[in-house]
Amino acid sequence: MKTIAKISEDTIKLISYIESLPDGQFLKYSQIQGESGVNMDTAGKSYLRTACKRLKREYSCIKGIGIELASEKTANNIIVHSLVKIDRTVRRAEKKYNNLTVSFYEKLSPQEQKQINFIGAAFGAIRVAAENGKHYIKRCEMQNNGNIKLPENIS
Repeated sequence: MKTIAKISEDTIKLISYIESLPDGQFLKYSQIQGESGVNMDTAGKSYLRTACKRLKREYSCIKGIGIELASEKTANNIIVHSLVKIDRTVRRAEKKYNNLTVSFYEKLSPQEQKQINFIGAAFGAIRVAAENGKHYIKRCEMQNNGNIKLPENIS
């Protein structure tokens, strides 16, 4: 039997707080806690993620400090970071693919060999896209004189 999931009161508070904020807004966890009334411990940060998902608002996390809501300036970096996370998983899967291919490729039927070849090509495409994304991020960081750009209102 399927039931309707209940949203916690803290998530509702965060949804009403976040929905009125402009794109690109930087929010410290202490600021979110003070203005929304939701404690920004591990559970509160989980409620924050849920609120952003429900509002379909993407953000980047600045570890230990806060979040920055997505804007036209941060959109590419958010997407590239997601691709890099996928690449880490693909790298592990590619190792398994290589080990299994060396061991069993000749024993597979021609149809299964085609499927294995296709999977290998998909892994390769993801890895190339992620490498290009990493170069994009490095270029952006070099344009910022090697410093990671943090929002100006961090004190």
